[in-house]
Amino acid sequence: MRVETTLSALTAQLRPSRPGPLVPVLPALHDLLPERGLRPGTVVSVGGDAALMLALAAAATTAGTWCAAVGLQGLGLVAAAELGVALDRLLLAEYPGERRPEVAAALADAVGLMLLRSRWAPAFLRGCVGEPTGG
Repeated sequence: MRVETTLSALTAQLRPSRPGPLVPVLPALHDLLPERGLRPGTVVSVGGDAALMLALAAAATTAGTWCAAVGLQGLGLVAAAELGVALDRLLLAEYPGERRPEVAAALADAVGLMLLRSRWAPAFLRGCVGEPTGG
């Protein structure tokens, strides 16, 4: 049960950071998160599971939160939509190249949730969900 292991590990990685409204997540993920949502400023590493990363973004975008995906070439927009991500609330910067830190920093203040590869996720980005495998 690789997904269950990943979901269990997710809970241990979350640390409350700053007060503010929670970024909502799907009800199926509530019991996995200490506060039943993502605390602004939290950086979460999702163990290589793009579907879980997109599932974390689904409720947030459906509730009107803007989400940015930086450097996630081939993210799979059909899969994202099928998982419930509101594509009209998803900003894509698929190929930021060497400017990825600047692109991520510029978007960080504009969105409530950012999807990044974990090795690119500086701690100052709020609401980050990192996907550690690949590119």
